Amino acid sequence: MTDFNVIINKQITISADPTGNVTIHKWFIDNVEQVGESGPTIYRTYTVLGETHTIRHEGNNDCGICNPASVEHTITVVPMDICNWITSIGGWNKLATYDIMMMVGAYLGQNNIGFTVTSSYIMGAVAYYLGRLSDGNSLTGCTFA
Repeated sequence: MTDFNVIINKQITISADPTGNVTIHKWFIDNVEQVGESGPTIYRTYTVLGETHTIRHEGNNDCGICNPASVEHTITVVPMDICNWITSIGGWNKLATYDIMMMVGAYLGQNNIGFTVTSSYIMGAVAYYLGRLSDGNSLTGCTFA
């Protein structure tokens, strides 16, 4: 079982990682079979903070139960904040000028990236962009390593 956090209002992709030749896929969310979800991947967006869900994939090959493969995840919905946002785009060392401009636009009220952007967050993002991890952490309050 794998536990992980998902950011509120952000679509996630959940993929099965079965071994063998899986041809029959079944997905269960909180032990309820998701009828119509018959592929190796599902997509979900969660909108309630603090929710916890168990997602399970059961895969079989054509012979039914010959080589069953199952994977289970427990997810918790967390708020979007500067640290989660940076993580969602690939981490502190993946920030691009586009991301910083998105932050500036949100700071100016021109767009919404899911949290309130401060000038300190922008300066922290610039520090990360320049490879100054310690300065970025200090300005954003994140604890990236």
